[in-house]
Amino acid sequence: MYRCHKPTSKVDIFSLGCCIFYLFTGGRRPHEDASDPSNKYLLCSNIQTGNFNLRPLITQKQQPRTHMAGLAEAAHFVEATIASRPADRPSARWLARWHPHLWPDRKRFAFLCAVANEEEVVKGSKGSGVGAGNEKKKSASVLRRSLLLSVLGKGTSRNSHTGYNSSEGWVQRIDSVVWEQYTSDTRYRQVYDTHTLTHLLRFIRNVSQHPPEARSAAKAAFAAEGGVGQYFLSRFPRLLVVVWEAVGGAGWGGRQEFSAFLPPPENAGSSSREGCDSGSVQRIRRPGPVAEGVPLQVPSAGPQKDKEAAAEPVSAAAAKAKAAAAAAVGLAPASVSSIDASSGARIDGDARGWTERQVVAWLAGIGTASAFVKYGDAFETSGVNGKLLLDDIEEEDLVDMGVTSRLHRKRIFQDIAKLRLGARPS
Repeated sequence: MYRCHKPTSKVDIFSLGCCIFYLFTGGRRPHEDASDPSNKYLLCSNIQTGNFNLRPLITQKQQPRTHMAGLAEAAHFVEATIASRPADRPSARWLARWHPHLWPDRKRFAFLCAVANEEEVVKGSKGSGVGAGNEKKKSASVLRRSLLLSVLGKGTSRNSHTGYNSSEGWVQRIDSVVWEQYTSDTRYRQVYDTHTLTHLLRFIRNVSQHPPEARSAAKAAFAAEGGVGQYFLSRFPRLLVVVWEAVGGAGWGGRQEFSAFLPPPENAGSSSREGCDSGSVQRIRRPGPVAEGVPLQVPSAGPQKDKEAAAEPVSAAAAKAKAAAAAAVGLAPASVSSIDASSGARIDGDARGWTERQVVAWLAGIGTASAFVKYGDAFETSGVNGKLLLDDIEEEDLVDMGVTSRLHRKRIFQDIAKLRLGARPS
């Protein structure tokens, strides 16, 4: 609204995130300036530029450990809802159905146990047997060792719920009586790699499946923190979000056993997303610092690879795809060349006169192979002609038509800009 854009329901999503932050922090605002919280001019400036600070929410070292559980999910929820661009904010329906901040503790713990029960996690954590090598690689590619730092944070204090001593691994968060119960007793698995995420998940799962004896010290340790589930959720407050993003980004939402926990993968049909404009876990990720400077998000491939993905070179495959798309909509290859303005002259008038089918042919010529052909049907059924393409289309319109990849949206807008200048798409 500060940018004088037409307000949509995404304004309400933004307000929801600010209200949750306000309640959790006792009256703070995510966009306020830390050195001058009452300065409304700086507040408005930070909202416009997308600058925010979640540290008052996620850095609460004075809180009891049991109060830390859920703060990481709350921070992730707020970060998603106050995204600078409205198109990057999930819908209310998506948040209500999928986001772990709104899950009860029982469901949070059940999700972690479900991940631990997956075949690649089970076999990958064993490290032996037929096919174990391949399964270990699969689990390592999703729940890689580096994610453990995101779970544990930085620090050196053994008993701290925020510190991490790299020489000890995740066992530093476990009471010695619990550790001894499940590693010295021959009824349970006795060997764990305390520096891997898969072994942590297996340990949690094994404890949940094999409750300690009624009068044991381990039973008393669990009871003191509200049960087995609350014990682990409070000692590993970032574990749920890190694992949820990792397996959701790997497409595990397509597995039946995760249908209650994860949205379908991005390439699922729009009907499977029930009209939600944010159809995946990755869709709501954005870079940003969290407590102790450790990101909750799964790192991207890197800025260089992102740039390469956003600006792919023309190839023979792209030419074939363009010709095939042109044939599909009844255009000769020469017509596609004229649409592409191979002469380099300005084609504003010609492009604005394109029909929906000509727009589909232009769309198919973007990038390599047939990466953008899949959006053609949605563009055509939505009635996107040349005039609408050049003058009126916005990012939210692309999301509504199923262009859920942020890089694909950027690429489409880049080539629309080239059309206005009379350049051919690359």
